[in-house]
Amino acid sequence: MAHLHQERARAESFGSEVDRYDRLRPSYPPELVAWLTEGGPGTAVDVGCGTGQVARLLLAAGWAVVGVEPDERMAARAAERGVPVEVARFEEWEPSVHDVDLVCSGQAWHWVDPEQGARRAAELLRPGGRLAVFWNAYRYETNVASGVRSPRRM
Repeated sequence: MAHLHQERARAESFGSEVDRYDRLRPSYPPELVAWLTEGGPGTAVDVGCGTGQVARLLLAAGWAVVGVEPDERMAARAAERGVPVEVARFEEWEPSVHDVDLVCSGQAWHWVDPEQGARRAAELLRPGGRLAVFWNAYRYETNVASGVRSPRRM
């Protein structure tokens, strides 16, 4: 059985409908951006940034953001909207930034190879940096490691 990250044609099919995708994809709650920005903004990598929805929210909150997007059509739309974006699969990306504060992925982490993606995120993050993987709907659940409340997919 193939895992989603192995279904490249499916993963990259959204670019053929970039206008519809951009228009219909729900955004993310302000509480999520506020939670990600606790302690102040820093440098973020938005994995599978698509048309830049998450990246634009982070940019507006003061973050320096680099989007990583494998589909050139989606990346072009993100760039049109002011997102610095690099075209590559996250697992194969040659990072232009290091020691980042946040590696995040909204609605896209399931397209990333779990082992390679986790390894790449760990390589990029500074000590104390965070990996945040999220979807459009959420509920709060206690974080086992630190006892803080963190968004979690419904």
